[in-house]
Amino acid sequence: EALERVRLAPVDASGAFVAGREITLEADALCVGHGLVPGAEIPRLFRVAQAFDRRRGGFVPELDGDGRTSLDGLYACGDGAGIRGVLVAEATGRLAGLACARDAGALSADAFARAAAAPRSAIAQARPFSDAMADSMALRPAQVAAIPDHTVVCRCEDITRGQIDAAFEDGARDLNQLKHFTRCGMGPCQGRFCGDVAGEILAARVGSREAVGTFTARPPLRPVPLADLMGSFDYADIPIPAPAPL
Repeated sequence: EALERVRLAPVDASGAFVAGREITLEADALCVGHGLVPGAEIPRLFRVAQAFDRRRGGFVPELDGDGRTSLDGLYACGDGAGIRGVLVAEATGRLAGLACARDAGALSADAFARAAAAPRSAIAQARPFSDAMADSMALRPAQVAAIPDHTVVCRCEDITRGQIDAAFEDGARDLNQLKHFTRCGMGPCQGRFCGDVAGEILAARVGSREAVGTFTARPPLRPVPLADLMGSFDYADIPIPAPAPL
């Protein structure tokens, strides 16, 4: 079987088809996207407080107005703190950097207030556009419900939607349990591609996305060659214990 055509039709707020004009296009490939996912693995690794924010791309660290997390001395900004576009990413980076300098005593409160005015203004100006883009690309309930059983959700481990539903029937109630039951999220991407969709599929059965949670972040956060972890060494430098007496 192969894709031959794609039908375009209007949908409602839930993503379900509604009556209206339809367009059919000849096509042999279809790419589907539903927004971006924040790179928040480092805050998650440090177990900072986080919250689910669909507009920001999922679970993001809870921050104060200057980028502080719940862990003293740890700040988050840019796409690591939520998806809001390149302009906001740059502005939050500047704001977090200024906050670090102020908290370290390298910048006075007055100097911080003056320097922080520009990035704060940039964030406020960009917010309406970034929110509108996020709303238009967000994964919607009817879209999740329409995913067929045979659709591969976790490409790394070849886990289908049907296997995720079966794992729920067997008792999986959050993403880490789903990982144990199916290996979903255990491949090279560590759930970066499948985690959002798998979480939504499970949340539709469990009752809320917050209850399903996220995959637990583990170091190393990115694939690292073993040689880079070991560094350079000389076998001659390895101490050899003296042989035990006979």
